[in-house]
Amino acid sequence: FKNVKASARPLAKLITLWLLVTAPERSEFVQDRLSGVRKINLKFKVPLIGNVVPDLAKLSSLREVALDNVDLLDLSCLKNATSLRKISISNSPSLGAVTGIEKLNKLQSLSIYDCPNLTDLMALSDLSNIKDLSVYDTGPLSSITFVQELKRINDLSVTVSSKTDLS
Repeated sequence: FKNVKASARPLAKLITLWLLVTAPERSEFVQDRLSGVRKINLKFKVPLIGNVVPDLAKLSSLREVALDNVDLLDLSCLKNATSLRKISISNSPSLGAVTGIEKLNKLQSLSIYDCPNLTDLMALSDLSNIKDLSVYDTGPLSSITFVQELKRINDLSVTVSSKTDLS
C-alpha cells in the first residue's frame, strides 16, 4: 500500500479483504497486506453461508470485528484473533453457540443481535475482561449463569425468554 494514494488506501484495503474472503488459497499474501488493519466490518446484502471468515490470527493490530449477515454455526472462526477488543455479530440465523471465543482474553465488548438459534452463551464465562455485553433477539437461552463469572461487567443487556434458566 506504499504506492497507493492516501485517499485510495481504504478502498485498497477493502479489495484486499475481499480477496481474503474469496480467495483463501492466497490468504498468506493477503494477510500480510492487512497487517495494520484495526477494524474489519463484513456486511453482506444476502446471507453468506459457510466458512467464509478467514483466520484472523496474523492480523495482530486487529481490535474490532463486525460480522453482519454471515451465517455461522459458532464463533470458532475468531478463536485465534487474540488481539480483539470488540466483536459484533448480527443476522446469523444458524449461530447456536458462542464457542470459539473463550480464549480471547482481551475482549471487552460483545454484541450479538438477530441470531434466532443462539441458545448457548456459557462460553462467555471464561471472558474475564468483558465489560459490555449485549445479546438481543436470540433463541431461548439455556442459562445465564455465566453472568456470575463476568467480574468486570459494566453494561449488561440480555434478552431472556420464559424458557431461560435464571437460577
